Amino acid sequence: MPTKLVRFTAILLLVMITLLFQNCRDENLITDPNYKLEFSSDTLSFDTVFTTRGSVTKSIRVFNREKRPVRISTISLAKSSGDQFRLNVDGIPGTDFSDIEIPAQDSIWVFVEVTVDPMDIDNPFVIDDLINFTTNGNEQHISLRAWGQDAYFYVGQEICNETWTKDRPYVIVGTNSFPGIHVDTNCVLTIEAGTRIFLHDNAGIFVSGSLQVMGTQTDTVVFEGDRLESFFDDLPSQWFGIFFMRGSVGNDINYAVINEADYGISAGSSFDSDPSAFSNASRPVVNINNTIIKNSQVNSIFGFNAEIQAVNCLSYNTNDNLLALGLGGSYEFVNCTFVNTGSVVFDHKNPILLLGNAAEFPNVLLVNDLEKANFQNCIFFGSLDEELSFGKLDDADFIFSFESCMLTTFADTVPEFSSNNIINQNPDFVSISDEDFHLTQFSPAVDAGTNPVVPISTDLDGKTRISGAAIDIGAYEFN
Repeated sequence: MPTKLVRFTAILLLVMITLLFQNCRDENLITDPNYKLEFSSDTLSFDTVFTTRGSVTKSIRVFNREKRPVRISTISLAKSSGDQFRLNVDGIPGTDFSDIEIPAQDSIWVFVEVTVDPMDIDNPFVIDDLINFTTNGNEQHISLRAWGQDAYFYVGQEICNETWTKDRPYVIVGTNSFPGIHVDTNCVLTIEAGTRIFLHDNAGIFVSGSLQVMGTQTDTVVFEGDRLESFFDDLPSQWFGIFFMRGSVGNDINYAVINEADYGISAGSSFDSDPSAFSNASRPVVNINNTIIKNSQVNSIFGFNAEIQAVNCLSYNTNDNLLALGLGGSYEFVNCTFVNTGSVVFDHKNPILLLGNAAEFPNVLLVNDLEKANFQNCIFFGSLDEELSFGKLDDADFIFSFESCMLTTFADTVPEFSSNNIINQNPDFVSISDEDFHLTQFSPAVDAGTNPVVPISTDLDGKTRISGAAIDIGAYEFN
């Protein structure tokens, strides 16, 4: 009995000490009605958010600079009640919080994310709200602002004979059954000038029929990831790519910008893993004109026993080969610029160009003729000593040529390199670090090109190339 009494007394004493300590803490709290919290920012702004799609999470810090603790009576949203903006205070989600204490000379985190409700309008719109803080009867607030944009959503589906216009963006999302959209055989997807297409993580465009991208010099068509916050600008591998499948023909890409993909353009893949699917008869045919492909995780352009023609195109920044052409095929590139020097995102380790005429399947080695790979007036410039790579097997044709090109290479003594190429010289771009690949007046590429059989009237900027006169090498004319 005495032992139990001692234990009871000890427990009672502990409770009394706890209450006393709590009372001391309460007495020590800042109660001045003129006291004000400090914030790391008075406004949180969100870049454009597509309706129904969640945003990135942003945060602010709330500081107590005093040498005594303070208690925030309430933290709450003024308008949205959590249906658009949502809060998380020090790890606890909600919309209303009470009695949040900040110790002396300490801080708490408030995290905010937003989902925008559809408005059924074409132009971007603004939603805003306030986070209200009440401390000792004193009210303060943080402003919240997000730009919303209604869009057309395509989620893991097959399409046929559609025309996309620039009135609203198009957002493509994959599903477990299909990673994006599929343009079926004998179907055409036409994308008009000025249209913007945003693709979600691991989503892609797969074309078994035909794709017609109808951009203009003043109104390009843009393909990029659907995360529009500044953190994601030019970040690679945000979406899968544009894939022209076996048998796809009638494909024209004009004045497009393809950014932030795994593969910018891939021509020659198959839904069928049977090696017989990769015959010459099933080659996809793709024409690419006046197009920029940048910040691709794997390749800007990948051809696999395909037929590709590219004119006035610019390609830069990738983690692998910018241009990979395998299992033979037929290729022609005229007045194109390819640049890879590495960046904070990319470690440039592989040559810009890879040419090959073979591919290995499980238990099968396929070899196919490289019927032609002609490069005229093209720039291949990078930070490696050798930017050209060749994978040739002797039992198939391997025909390629470089005419009036600027090349970073040691391979200039083979017959396929004509005498009028410029070897291992700096093209003298305006600024590689600023991704400005126009030529300066001192560039050796100026007036060093050869007129193509089919004249090219303008450069990538729409500047006139004078037929019959000396033209510049690369996608841009200096004069």
